[in-house]
Amino acid sequence: LQVLLLPLYAMLLGPDHFGLVSFAAVAVSVSNVLDLGISSAIPREIASLKTKGDAYSTRKLVQSATTVYAGITVALLLTLAILADMISVAWINAPSLTTSEIKQTVIALALYVAAQFPISFLFAVAVGFEKTVEANYHLIGLALVRGLASVAVLMYWSPTAFGFIQAQLWVSLFGLILLWKLVSPEVINRGQQWTPWHTPTIRPVVVRVLPICLSSIVSVVVLQADRLIISKRMPIEALGSYTLATAPAVVSTMIMIAVTNAFLPSMTAAFARRDDIELLGTYRSAFRTLTIALAAVPVPVIVFSEEVLHVWLGSTSQAQELSHISSWYLAGTALMALRSVAYSLQVSVGQPTQNLRIQMLQCILVWPAMVL
Repeated sequence: LQVLLLPLYAMLLGPDHFGLVSFAAVAVSVSNVLDLGISSAIPREIASLKTKGDAYSTRKLVQSATTVYAGITVALLLTLAILADMISVAWINAPSLTTSEIKQTVIALALYVAAQFPISFLFAVAVGFEKTVEANYHLIGLALVRGLASVAVLMYWSPTAFGFIQAQLWVSLFGLILLWKLVSPEVINRGQQWTPWHTPTIRPVVVRVLPICLSSIVSVVVLQADRLIISKRMPIEALGSYTLATAPAVVSTMIMIAVTNAFLPSMTAAFARRDDIELLGTYRSAFRTLTIALAAVPVPVIVFSEEVLHVWLGSTSQAQELSHISSWYLAGTALMALRSVAYSLQVSVGQPTQNLRIQMLQCILVWPAMVL
């Protein structure tokens, strides 16, 4: 829904304010570096402990991981608040906006990023407890509320990036409450005390999470390199135009996330049982499902990108200007999505190092190419 509403956001906000909103989306994505691979590792660990029937260790693991995530969230909020002046003056290039307007927006952005950051962790916990369907329903409902609230704020209260980000902040806080209510029955036992840190259960995760952590960092660096460089070297309105051009690629990302989240717990459980036949069969089913889904949706959009953008944006000139960027970007995203099943298999068996090597090579090639 957010993608469908982007043209409306752009029309209501204007070029500079829409560029700031696009920068906010980049900030949310870059903040995922601080996830440290926890969201990728936690479903595997929960599924493994559940397979062994160890409910006590499962709860203590999630409680300890929650402590880590809470600490990171507070540190993230304080860091962004401290850097608000620097970001406003030295990074964002928006001549038509005053420094105070930009700073006010950046401070609101810090709160929004801190509220949005833990959602991926709670979703990962839900996946580990095999509540993927319920969690997806929650996220779909949040997306609907997020879109409606944003449009209402822009039309009837404040057609600015500050107003838009405030709406996103409140919806994210609401989402945190919903997801916590979903997973808390599995995490909290009325007869047991909450344990902020339980070394025996969290230590194995720390050991296994390092390759995933490095892979997550490199992945964010690769995927956000283009937007970070555009936001620094060009006027902020250029980032808004680039956001519109690359938005159709979210189709590939959504398909990838849905397929990998659906099959990852099954692969992890099969590995924990040492059932190689089921593990291989699940992997093949996941890859086949993802391939069919990508062929059915992104490929036609790549071929007819100009027509799709014309219908979506309602502007022939914009569609012609952005169609080539859109086609190439979506094609690259679809190819990268095909790797996600292999990565999920590596995560399920605790060996994600091969994906890290590939991403580091991408990082080495992408950043110099972007700068030049």
